[in-house]
Amino acid sequence: MVSNTLKFFIFLTIGFILITVNPCDGQRRARKLPECHWQGMDDCIKPLFYFSHRPNTTGLALNRREHALLCRTIKNVTDCVQTFFTQCGTALSQEMFVLVNEVYVNNVKPFCRNGDTKNNYLEHARCINDVQLAQPFKRKCVAKFQSTLESMEEQVDYSNRVGLACCGYRTWIECSKDMVKEQCQPGENASQAFLDYFNAFTGGVPQYVCQPKKYDPESKFCRKVLPSVKRRPKGRNSDNVFSKYFSLFYPNIGF
Repeated sequence: MVSNTLKFFIFLTIGFILITVNPCDGQRRARKLPECHWQGMDDCIKPLFYFSHRPNTTGLALNRREHALLCRTIKNVTDCVQTFFTQCGTALSQEMFVLVNEVYVNNVKPFCRNGDTKNNYLEHARCINDVQLAQPFKRKCVAKFQSTLESMEEQVDYSNRVGLACCGYRTWIECSKDMVKEQCQPGENASQAFLDYFNAFTGGVPQYVCQPKKYDPESKFCRKVLPSVKRRPKGRNSDNVFSKYFSLFYPNIGF
């Protein structure tokens, strides 16, 4: 998915960094850097919409030509975002972005260069795409993920909100892996292709922050904070920015 797309997960991954950016901070700064506006971030990310807004796709590159285009687009997006932070970010946000971007770039490299990772992904991309387009995937995996994001504001303890997001992320990963593994053969290879694609889009940052053992969907904490399976997401009509962005970015699978 990544992704699956980068736009939503870029906002999820560097959301904390974004709140430390101070675009157009006062008239003096605004005159000096008139390009410092939130629209700048939107403009950086828009090229990725090409992949997720096509008919019958979920953001995946489905052949070698599209894969090459996707990797070039990811490079252009990260360069654009880096320029935005360099020009408009505070000293703290710039330092944080450098660290996140380094991890991100290192995770993209294996996916984009010629080798086993790329070949395995291209072998299973169409099947993964078909699995994600099917209604069972939307009902079982997407609904749970977006409902979890939309329940974040209900947590009084802010630390629980972060934990809840990680529980939702882990639930999403496990649900997606299981459905891909079941329907695409060989299952282990297909599941790995999905993870490689997802980690390329997210830079592996959520994978690192949301440690598997701590935020296992069956852990005591996750069982406590995860919303009921009966809860239906509002998606595009949600007040939660992450859920809304997911639906806007993935119109073919989001609610």
